[in-house]
Amino acid sequence: MKRVIAALLTALTCQVASAQADKPLTNEDPGPPPPPPGTPLPYFEGFESSTGGFTVGGSSSSWEWGVPAGDFIDTAAEGSQAWVTNLAGDHHLFESSYLQSPVFDFTQRSRDPWLQFKLLHDFPTTASRAWLELSVNGGPFVKAPPSPGGLYWYTNTTSQWWTGRPNELGQWRTTRFRLNGAAGSTVQVRWVCDTGSSRLGGGLGVDSVTIYDNLLDASVTRVDGPDSGPLLLQESVDVIVRNTGTQNISGFPVTLDISGPVPTQLTQPFLGTLTPAEEQPMLFEVPIDLSVPGVYTLQAEALLDGDEVPGNNFSQSQVTHQETVRQFPYFEGFEDGPSGYIVNGVNPSWEHGEPAGPVISRAAFGARAWVTNLDGGRTRNEFSFLRSPPIDLTEVENDPLLQFSMTRDFGNSDRAWIEVSFNGEAFQELGTSEDPFSLNWYPNSANRWTGSTAPNDWVIARNVMLGAAGNVVTLRWVMDADLEENFDGFGVDNVEIFETPFGIGQKPRPSISVLDINQATEALGYSVEAFQPGPYFVALSGSSDVLHLHVEGEPGQPIVWIAGELDPAAASTPFGQIDLGVDAAVIASGYQPGGFNQFFFTNNEGVMDLTLPIPLTLIGRVLSFQAGVGNTELDIAITNAVQVSFLP
Repeated sequence: MKRVIAALLTALTCQVASAQADKPLTNEDPGPPPPPPGTPLPYFEGFESSTGGFTVGGSSSSWEWGVPAGDFIDTAAEGSQAWVTNLAGDHHLFESSYLQSPVFDFTQRSRDPWLQFKLLHDFPTTASRAWLELSVNGGPFVKAPPSPGGLYWYTNTTSQWWTGRPNELGQWRTTRFRLNGAAGSTVQVRWVCDTGSSRLGGGLGVDSVTIYDNLLDASVTRVDGPDSGPLLLQESVDVIVRNTGTQNISGFPVTLDISGPVPTQLTQPFLGTLTPAEEQPMLFEVPIDLSVPGVYTLQAEALLDGDEVPGNNFSQSQVTHQETVRQFPYFEGFEDGPSGYIVNGVNPSWEHGEPAGPVISRAAFGARAWVTNLDGGRTRNEFSFLRSPPIDLTEVENDPLLQFSMTRDFGNSDRAWIEVSFNGEAFQELGTSEDPFSLNWYPNSANRWTGSTAPNDWVIARNVMLGAAGNVVTLRWVMDADLEENFDGFGVDNVEIFETPFGIGQKPRPSISVLDINQATEALGYSVEAFQPGPYFVALSGSSDVLHLHVEGEPGQPIVWIAGELDPAAASTPFGQIDLGVDAAVIASGYQPGGFNQFFFTNNEGVMDLTLPIPLTLIGRVLSFQAGVGNTELDIAITNAVQVSFLP
């Protein structure tokens, strides 16, 4: 009978606990348990050995205690364990849950203490957010407002909640708040996670909860070195120092430790005064040597005597000395290594090597390429860059062409594009699909690559690098990934920069104005049917060939056929681009009597095909041809140009 009663009590206890965990989030929760006899300060809970007496509740709760292993929240702030909404994945949709602390007894204290904790949030949309609530003396939970001297308190200060995500994967933030009204009272706090219905995210993480009276704490929040690129013998470094305590601080040393090809250690005193929550940049007076190519790690540390939170004393950054490439034409197939290309951004998954993913399973040519995750999927929430070394085009007179092999396996909202920097200035988007010489360059008006190139397919993308001539250029491929899983992402191989052949000719325009002579091709081997920028070229033999003209336009239109010397982009008119010089002359016209005028009309299908013997007077000459197709001399569309070499 005792066993039956024990089993029944256990079942009832589980049902009650489950009901409490699933109830809606309200301010009518049962009162807190009796407080302990005074909470000693400082209080610290890092959740390494237990839950710390913290509990969860609300509706659709995903809170778990343990080792974080999600895509965005993938580590604890300190140690290995923390409280996170779903340790291995995303928060729930329509979640309105909370993580609730034990009751803290401050009844014997005359001064309001400080609450400090580590916070990390991943909310892709503004419909998902988090905030902190307080209950004083067992009263209702109310949202905690900002307080003077607070740290990282609400990213949305109007609505007073945290939303969005930090810029880097796993970037926990130190958050601090004065527990106003806590002196002489008992207090309980809870972190609320309120999510929307459309998009999932990593949610909320809480770690290293501290409560104290006063705190002596200096921290380094950032190390600002030079941007990656061709670096110098003397480069400047700024260290951002912050007072993360509650008392004024000054006169403490800051060290700068540089590892890499030229290791350096520097120490310099911070001579100013920092009030609580204040931060200041500190320029190191001695410049550092980054002139040898390679990757450098810059780590700064604040050494304040009596610092009570040593875990935030240091910060680091990386910078890469990329050697300038002085090769033109430029070609890189990545077979011998990463070739000076570097990776940065948020959640980057770019890797150099032999692709072995489910979809991207090979390089375009050879064995190696740059791919987002060589053997699997790109990272969710990725916004990353594959960055080339600086390429010296200062001696190049005309804007060159960029060509590379590309493969894509994208989710519904994934996209990619390419940017260029001139002489170390800000990056800007490179090219559109409407540019001359563009090939497979952005399939939509948003100027982004989307979709897929089909399983394991690599395609060639090409465009003119407008503004690149005479400059040092740096390229970067941008990968912007959504939350969907199981997509390989993006691949880049065989990057080429070479001279634009013969300037920029006009493209054939399907069904509007097309000229072909004996299956001419442009300088890169594309036929007229490919509708790439001209001019197009063909060589004919006077002894074995005939001259075959093929013109396309609208049905029943007269044609004007002109010839002259090739001069791409010689003139721009409302009717199209003229690629012949000023010596161009009319050879035949459907507008004029005589000659071949009766043949110089498009037929009912909008096509004219005419075959002629090669005149002996043209043997040994190089002559270029263009045509105009239209109903009137004021409404005519100009075709692409074709240059013909007449051989014996």
